[in-house]
Amino acid sequence: MSLTSSAPHSGPGEDSSLDGRGEPVTFDANGPRYVYYRLYTKYRSIMSINPIYADDPYISRTLPKLITPPFTASSVKKHLCKIEVVGMQDVKKRSMTMASLKGLPMAGHANSRYVYYRLYDEEGAVASKISFDSEDLSLGRINMLSVAPPQTVALLKFQVMMAEDLVGHNIQLFKDIDGEVPMNDNDPISHPQAYCYPGRVADEPITIICRTQECQTKVEETEMPAQVPSRNPVPPQNPVPPRSPAPPRDPVPPRRPSTPQNPVSPREPFPPRKPFPLREPFTPRDPD
Repeated sequence: MSLTSSAPHSGPGEDSSLDGRGEPVTFDANGPRYVYYRLYTKYRSIMSINPIYADDPYISRTLPKLITPPFTASSVKKHLCKIEVVGMQDVKKRSMTMASLKGLPMAGHANSRYVYYRLYDEEGAVASKISFDSEDLSLGRINMLSVAPPQTVALLKFQVMMAEDLVGHNIQLFKDIDGEVPMNDNDPISHPQAYCYPGRVADEPITIICRTQECQTKVEETEMPAQVPSRNPVPPQNPVPPRSPAPPRDPVPPRRPSTPQNPVSPREPFPPRKPFPLREPFTPRDPD
């Protein structure tokens, strides 16, 4: 959750600040002082659990004396997260917000800033679901305060897709009807305090072209036709000649047996051994 708040009044007498509607408000020296804030998710504004206007439930306020000192951005954020119940019961309590709007004063935005746009599909202009002019149904508008900070083209595109029920479509934004290059999603729409931005007046709306994913595929196929082979193809400027095959190698002759440098002469055979003389047989002596 992101928070956008205005500074509280400080000092005697009357002073001018912001009341969460982007408009000046006069303070009484004897009256209470408030910090006004507007709640956002990452992509869009969300209703406050404690709204103060019947026609703008996104704005609320708190007393500075309820914020833990020192009065820093961190302490303000922790306090607002506490009173807005950012947690498990958040969805349940916000669903009861509409019933609590009865009896609240109207915000009465006198100087609201809008982004005006004209909606097209592939066949021409289409009626906007949030059209405000019965004689110009394709003209729509988005309140700048409904676009989450930092108010880039991508966040404006998301807000338009939610308002026009174009989720799942591919949309492109152009600065005017003569635009040829789509707006960059990362570009900011304008500075928060600047009043010069594309689509700021109804006579010069931005152009939004929407198409389904199926139509987008068909358009891409139309813009990128298949390549047809030519009957007379143009040769390349520097043709590379085909590489000639390598000549066959000469056959390798058979290897001759090597002759030892110091040949060893064959060894003479040993002479045969002389036979041993036979021993005479033993003859016993006669006794005397």
